[in-house]
Amino acid sequence: RLLRWQMAGITAIAFLVLGAVIALTATDPQARAEIAGTAFICTLYFGAAYLFLSCLKQFSPALQSTYRLFTLGFIVGAFTVIINLVITILYTDALSPWGTLWPVTLGFPVSYLLFYFASRRLALLQEVKSWTLNWKLVLASCLLLTGLFAGLPHGRALYELDGIPGALCFFNVLIIVCYNWALFKAWQQSSERYKYSTRALTISTLTGLFGWVLMAGRTFVDTDTAVLLSNISNLFTVCALIFLLRAGYMLNKLSRE
Repeated sequence: RLLRWQMAGITAIAFLVLGAVIALTATDPQARAEIAGTAFICTLYFGAAYLFLSCLKQFSPALQSTYRLFTLGFIVGAFTVIINLVITILYTDALSPWGTLWPVTLGFPVSYLLFYFASRRLALLQEVKSWTLNWKLVLASCLLLTGLFAGLPHGRALYELDGIPGALCFFNVLIIVCYNWALFKAWQQSSERYKYSTRALTISTLTGLFGWVLMAGRTFVDTDTAVLLSNISNLFTVCALIFLLRAGYMLNKLSRE
């Protein structure tokens, strides 16, 4: 019962933040929706981090270190979103600063690299055999393909609202594909006890992948279409975070049995 109240509290706080940003942000409706959605996502990230951290002491040292990596990825991603959101709000009606400030968006690939190594560790605990666990091969392949993508017209262009380069979005897509497969294999080989939390993590990363695929295409389309893609991407990200919260809920439930 306490765990359910905690889940309800996380959801309520996220909606309060969403409403506050919509009410306090003075900009056009499309941009306001994107900013509000980003704030909502950020709040859910912190909620997921809380759920994972609050139950780790009940598990084995190997699982503790694995899920701490996941949690560190949540926190890095959430703080990157916060910084991105603050800059977006401050410069809503001014000249976009992303030409010099875009490096702050590098927090996104850092968070996904943490997710990759956490997923890799979880798969190794399940004795999974896959090329996606060869981190040197994975990183080399992702960097090479990202470099090729950056060579395309607009491949290095910055999206005007949040400053994320198209090539960086493409890198995120590649690394998510790799660790989503590792999680899928880990889910297949999980015991009945851990199957549901691992499945929720797998579905979460797959749904988030769809969001980043849309983000990668924004610099190749007109502004109105790019905003639409961003809003749809936010919906996929919210779905991913719902499953992420589900995974944290299942781990908490296991820790209290």
